[in-house]
Amino acid sequence: MRQGSPATPPTLGAVPVDEVAAGVLRAGDVVRLDNPQAHRVERVVLVDGRVVVELRPVGLDVSNAVRVTLPVDRLVERLGTAGD
Repeated sequence: MRQGSPATPPTLGAVPVDEVAAGVLRAGDVVRLDNPQAHRVERVVLVDGRVVVELRPVGLDVSNAVRVTLPVDRLVERLGTAGD
């Protein structure tokens, strides 16, 4: 988690932000990596100690998912799930 008191998680507007290891991501999570664009996780596969994540930008109509390979322990910002 980012800085803040344990009772009050950090937020982005009204959305709570959790920093989690890439290895705990699941399909349906909404994440932000190195830019302000939020992405929906389509698929997560563990390959040789690394995580391959398929992402689609939230709010944009993109036909092809983007694949990103991350170390299992890389911290990413999880904004919630697609159902939130």
